[in-house]
Amino acid sequence: MGAQLEGSPECINYTLRVWTEERNSQLHYIQPGNPQQNACVECFNHTVHYAWLSQHF
Repeated sequence: MGAQLEGSPECINYTLRVWTEERNSQLHYIQPGNPQQNACVECFNHTVHYAWLSQHF
């Protein structure tokens, strides 16, 4: 099990690192500014954002 994050290791909260280590998990990083490496989440965020905006504006 692991988590995929955007950013660099030095920007990750100490508590999150400890939490993942306690669960024998790993953090995986994508390159900053490269949303193609996280396409499923970016697509979901885009869909939710525009679905919400179309209902409220």
